[in-house]
Amino acid sequence: RTNHLIPILFFVFCSLLFMLMGGNVRSLASVYTLSFLCVMGLFAFGTILLKYKRGRIRRSIKATWPTCFAALAAVLVALIGNVVLAPAKLIYFFLWFLLGTVGFLLVFERVRLLRWFLYFVSQGSNATQDRFGGVTQLAMDKIRS
Repeated sequence: RTNHLIPILFFVFCSLLFMLMGGNVRSLASVYTLSFLCVMGLFAFGTILLKYKRGRIRRSIKATWPTCFAALAAVLVALIGNVVLAPAKLIYFFLWFLLGTVGFLLVFERVRLLRWFLYFVSQGSNATQDRFGGVTQLAMDKIRS
C-alpha cells in the first residue's frame, strides 16, 4: 500500500508555485536552485556533525575535515552567488520554504492537532458535538490503535 497523498500534494504545491511565478520557468529554476543548494549545504553540515559526534563509526569512505569545510564553503559561495544574481527570487524561495515547513509540521503533528480539534469539539455546544460525533468517535478509535 502506498501513500498517494504525498506525491499529489507535491504536484499541487509545485503547480501553485509555477502559477505564482506567472509560468516563468527561469524564475522557477532559480527557486529550485536555491532549494537544491540548501539541501547540499545540509549534507555538508550533516557530514561535519557526524565527524564531530560519531568520529569512531567504522565506514569505508572517510571525508577529511578540510574536505567537509571546503564542500560547505563551496555551497555557501554558490548560494550567495545565486542570491546576488536573482535577489527577487529569494522571496519566492522563502514562501516555498515556509509552505513546505508548515506542510511537514502538519503531517508530523497531525495526532496532536486532531486531539486539539477533538478537545474543542467536546467543549462546544450540543449541536457541534452532534455534528462531529461520528468523526470524533472514529478519530478517537484511530488514535487509540
